[in-house]
Amino acid sequence: MSKINLMARVLALMSLFLALPAAAQQPPASDEEPPAEVQQPPPVAVQEHPVMALIGSSVTWDSNVFHLPSSVDAQALLGRPAKSDRIGATYAGLRVDKPYAQQRFLLELTETAYRYDNFTFLDFNALQYQGSWQWHFTPRVSGTLAADRTEALVNYTDFRDPSTRNVRTVDNRSSRVNGGEGGIKFVAGSGSSVTFNLRSVVGHFTDRTADPVTLVDDGFRRSESELLATWIVTGKSTLDGRLARVDYHSSHFAERDFTGSAARLGYRWAPTAKLSLNLAVSRDLQPWQDDFASYRVDTRLSFGPRWELGARTALAMTLDHVASDFRNPVVPAGPDRRYAFRSAQLALDWQILRNVTIKASLQRSLQTSTDPTVPFSATVATLDASLMF
Repeated sequence: MSKINLMARVLALMSLFLALPAAAQQPPASDEEPPAEVQQPPPVAVQEHPVMALIGSSVTWDSNVFHLPSSVDAQALLGRPAKSDRIGATYAGLRVDKPYAQQRFLLELTETAYRYDNFTFLDFNALQYQGSWQWHFTPRVSGTLAADRTEALVNYTDFRDPSTRNVRTVDNRSSRVNGGEGGIKFVAGSGSSVTFNLRSVVGHFTDRTADPVTLVDDGFRRSESELLATWIVTGKSTLDGRLARVDYHSSHFAERDFTGSAARLGYRWAPTAKLSLNLAVSRDLQPWQDDFASYRVDTRLSFGPRWELGARTALAMTLDHVASDFRNPVVPAGPDRRYAFRSAQLALDWQILRNVTIKASLQRSLQTSTDPTVPFSATVATLDASLMF
């Protein structure tokens, strides 16, 4: 029997945060802004014990660490003839998954040491954590309080200075975000559903002030009206769709405001118990604070088959094509900037023993652009081994 599930889910988000890059630069990346929606942390897989330790190590070979165009003279720019490097990473962490009555406490804490063979000035240690309290007052009234921190090198596709190590730290000391959402959902007896959501977040960066020269703001407001649909086509195939209207307003500079549509259509087919195929096309809008753009429109096409080769072995492929269109420049100069990014990745997961896992991946990337300084190609191979106990 069909039913209508009315969702009253206004969430006060206590901890969603984002930091600016550590080095002095115009913040270029779209992830400079916190997420547009009020999200609960992703579910954590059930582990054997409430508290477990994790240790591991990986080695990565990157043919183009700084994502430089082929025309660049590496010797002149980098002081060595090669653009490649081998990066070793050693990590240790703690994972807590502790239910208590109707509550659940989750924590993932990891410290990682990254070491480069050639470009040793990029060496750094990263502390990352994600913690949450999934609370329940009653079976119908629940929520999540969360905090997290990530630390990583800024992507050199965006940060174009290969002489500088630029580590971005994301934590709750750099910004405050409050928001809420509400919606209504119709669920059919087959499991297919239609949902309408209204969502709004207001953010303020506590570590900077609004700059009237560069028009880099210290806050924003983003609202979305969203329609979601899931159609269970058969027992082995599902079709998902999303259509949203996005309104973004800078706190002080109307030149940074934008409005537009976002959409996604995805199809998942599992012809056998060991094989699944995912196909998706999407359009997303992301803020981008630079002279040549105030926001970016990404149109993505992706395909991802996955094979379960055995009870403990899986092979996955990911093919991506992303066309990025940078819009609303505050200082118009030349033609609009556009990127086209293509990527192919093959990954193997092998659980040798119950708590020992080996992962290997190979990725090839190619980017073209109307900006001659941005195109690059790169090959990245990674081997990782970890132990949880």
